[in-house]
Amino acid sequence: MQKIYLILFILFISSQFVLNGCDAGSDAVATSTSAPSLVSPADRDSNISLTPVFKWSGSADKLEIGTTNTFSNMVFTTAIPTTDSTFSMPSGTLQNNNTYYWHVGRNSGGTEYWSSFTYSFRTIQ
Repeated sequence: MQKIYLILFILFISSQFVLNGCDAGSDAVATSTSAPSLVSPADRDSNISLTPVFKWSGSADKLEIGTTNTFSNMVFTTAIPTTDSTFSMPSGTLQNNNTYYWHVGRNSGGTEYWSSFTYSFRTIQ
């Protein structure tokens, strides 16, 4: 009877690694597949400085800024540490009185999980 309990216990523990989203079968490092959420600049914000601080919640490893909401005209893209939830835009990148679109994403297991929404903002005149 003890062997049955031991086998059930081992199966239970093993299933926890699979159900919790491990990044490979050989280890037990859980990975996040949740898309990050944008915080600021808020959607449709205006009079934003040319060096804004971008903030989001959740884990992200990439920031993209473009002049279209499809990011077909990319202005800026950068890799960011997954432990960060802010990024300060360097000067000389954004122009006055322009509308920009931004989002952040996280790569997990070869799939990019982008923020659910794309936010826009307009820089100062």
